[in-house]
Amino acid sequence: MTDHQTLLQEAEAHVKAYFAENMPQKYVFHDLEHTVQTVAAMRTIAQGYELDQHDLHILEFATWFHDTGYAQGPEDHEERSCNNADRFLRGRLSEAELDTVKSCIRTTKVPQKPISLIEQIICDADLSHLGMESYWNRNSKFRQELILTRNLVLNDEEWVDFELNFMLGHEYHTAVAQELFNKRKAKHIQQLLKQKRRLN
Repeated sequence: MTDHQTLLQEAEAHVKAYFAENMPQKYVFHDLEHTVQTVAAMRTIAQGYELDQHDLHILEFATWFHDTGYAQGPEDHEERSCNNADRFLRGRLSEAELDTVKSCIRTTKVPQKPISLIEQIICDADLSHLGMESYWNRNSKFRQELILTRNLVLNDEEWVDFELNFMLGHEYHTAVAQELFNKRKAKHIQQLLKQKRRLN
């Protein structure tokens, strides 16, 4: 088995190259920036739980690969992300470790239904932007991506409703993420409600 630290550096380089070579430009939300930000959020949340190195490494592998499947479109991208992780990590992680990486990737599918703590952490990291300053920027990129990739054009009123429904239906799974992101997320919801009133 390869040393995890070395393998992590290789996985990061591999995913960055994969995005550069395979990800269509139209994925302006599910881009490398989103993956890098998700990895950073995952590390912050994991720190709050003082995860052991092994679990942290498993989470890192899963987070780097979690959206690589978008290169072939949004449908079932989680399964393709699992396949990408499998191809790169097979023979370098144990079978059990590989299964855990893949279950972490699968659990990011919305609606999220994580079971273990590390599944909860990756899910919260994946949607951490909802409670971050970058929310409005990422939000407009997501709207743009829906137009470019799914031909889904929503007017301002429809978009605000779409966002509000998602925000109000979402809850962070871990106490650490709630602590980190809930306050700002609530502020974003208030701003969306204000926009909704203005548009009606």
